[in-house]
Amino acid sequence: FCDWSSDVCSSDLRSRTGRTPDSQYAFGTFGAEPSSAEQAFAIAKDEIRKLAEDGPTQEEVRNAKTYLQGAYVVGLSNSASISSELLDLQRFGYPLDAIDTYAARVEAVTMEQLRTLAKRVFRPDLLTRVTVSAGDAAAPPKEAAGK
Repeated sequence: FCDWSSDVCSSDLRSRTGRTPDSQYAFGTFGAEPSSAEQAFAIAKDEIRKLAEDGPTQEEVRNAKTYLQGAYVVGLSNSASISSELLDLQRFGYPLDAIDTYAARVEAVTMEQLRTLAKRVFRPDLLTRVTVSAGDAAAPPKEAAGK
């Protein structure tokens, strides 16, 4: 799953398109048996609605910050990844000390900032799904695209 808190997604988006995380997108994936796909989609849509309305919980934020800080360090575990990160920092105009200040910048993100972002990015009314299956295994969607 790639979500609003994923630096991997943000980095990949910057690398491939030159866009920043402020591009206001979010995406995710899940698998479900064809017989329960509608229910699974409804549950996912309800969770997105809750996140948009209420924002993340303190525990979710704490877990996300811990994950991001750890994943960033692990992602810089060899010379190639460090040089690639330094190149990206230069390419996108970030200061070279961004590696050293990353953990502090993640820690500085507030609940209010995250709630504001969640309201802006998570729009269950604009949710679109793509179903991939093997032939006749999937039932046709009951809703129009984009709903």
